[in-house]
Amino acid sequence: MQFADIYGYQALKQQFAHLTHSGQMPHAVLLEIQEGYPGLHLAWAWAQYIQCQSPTDEDSCGACASCKKVAAIAHPDVIFVYPVVKAAQDETPTERYFDEWRTFLERSPYITDQDWLEVLEAGNSQPVIYVNEINSLLSRLSVTTTEGGWRTIIIYQPERMNDAAANKLLKSLEEPPAETLFILVSAHSDRLLDTILSRVQRFELPPMTEAEMREALTAMHPELATDALEAMIPLVDGNLSDALRLLDSSASQDKLQELAQQWYDATLRADILRLKLLSEEVDKAGREGAVAFLKLLMQQVGQQWHRALRGEARVGELRVNNKAMGACYRLLEEAMREIRGNVLTKMVLFDTFLRMLLALRN
Repeated sequence: MQFADIYGYQALKQQFAHLTHSGQMPHAVLLEIQEGYPGLHLAWAWAQYIQCQSPTDEDSCGACASCKKVAAIAHPDVIFVYPVVKAAQDETPTERYFDEWRTFLERSPYITDQDWLEVLEAGNSQPVIYVNEINSLLSRLSVTTTEGGWRTIIIYQPERMNDAAANKLLKSLEEPPAETLFILVSAHSDRLLDTILSRVQRFELPPMTEAEMREALTAMHPELATDALEAMIPLVDGNLSDALRLLDSSASQDKLQELAQQWYDATLRADILRLKLLSEEVDKAGREGAVAFLKLLMQQVGQQWHRALRGEARVGELRVNNKAMGACYRLLEEAMREIRGNVLTKMVLFDTFLRMLLALRN
């Protein structure tokens, strides 16, 4: 995995490359991401850059023996830690799922925590980073690196460490082994212990710019018409993962517009049954389609909100005020957060539609 395999984030890539050669390498960093951002793969690419025998100022060579080992997830000094299920008694729980992990990593840089849950077939079980995993890791860190130089430990979803594991890791962060870099990658860093947060250097991955999104989508989907591309970019808030999933879903731009019109019609008539059916229809488009639909409604509601400030806003024949449109906008924001947090989509949608109807009618 090279930096070049990941679209965008040039400033971060340059910063990681500079740190590697600066003599001021941190011992622990936290990559704070949104779901679908390529933080895990940026960490992997950085680990390869550190191990590379012939790096440039910008990237690993991708051709030396070390690069090939890291790319194959076979380098002994690049260690991945990740949550698993039903393996609390294993000495090294991740070993049971190594083949699944390799396949997961090789799928795409634009993966989500939910994707890993589906790979694990977790069902009602909550994935955990068990204390045995951290004990095994610390045992490996107590011996000299296999190939000399730095060792990199990438911890994915560190917020899923149980208390015993988190406290064990904390001791290593307080007294880090020499030439060892811990990279924590989390979409939920607010769930980490404050004591862990205080011992890491934090990097927040920003949304991709419109120019970066345009470049990436044009390269990955050259068949995509320009007008469809330009219509999609505002719907995904700089999240390339959401854009790619939207393209793979049944939720075309025309379909989203049609669903938005159905929402307006059902809301105008206060047709509760139609709103319920609509929530089920939007749910069929998947999480990304539902988020894009809500984003489209937010754009339209936002336009009406500005008009409401001048007393000109309408939803169909309903004349609505600034307070009503503001309430609707905030309800849509809340719904997007819940759906991205994997709350049941159709339940969130129907509840939001009803609350918006009440706000508009009142």
